[in-house]
Amino acid sequence: MEFNGRHEGTEHFGVDTQRCAFLDHHLDEVFTRTDGTPWNFASVYCGTIDTHGVWSGTGTFTLTSPTGDTLSGRSTSRAQLPSTGVPYHLDIESGTGQFNGAHGDCTVDEHLASSVFGVQEHSGSFTCNLTTPVGAAR
Repeated sequence: MEFNGRHEGTEHFGVDTQRCAFLDHHLDEVFTRTDGTPWNFASVYCGTIDTHGVWSGTGTFTLTSPTGDTLSGRSTSRAQLPSTGVPYHLDIESGTGQFNGAHGDCTVDEHLASSVFGVQEHSGSFTCNLTTPVGAAR
């Protein structure tokens, strides 16, 4: 099953927190499918910047449907700084409710706009490919 649409939301990040050694990111967005259905997206991830100015981040995410069913997994991204956004990848590893046993991936086209230090606005498009067990609702 493939689904796609647009995403928009806000990221907050801090430096040297208990959870992350360098950059601690929290991203909350709405993923709106092309049929108009809004899904809530939440991701937490840790980031580093290497000596060449390349930011790398890995973490976890949950994508929640309007019925409360979820898709969860890992996120990975990498960008040369400064950046106004690069595509990133979501690996769907599990689901709940109608998505129990689901797996797949998403490519998220990312556009960033910074307002103040520690806050960035995210927007762009996404495409997800999902495999659910036989008999699962879609």
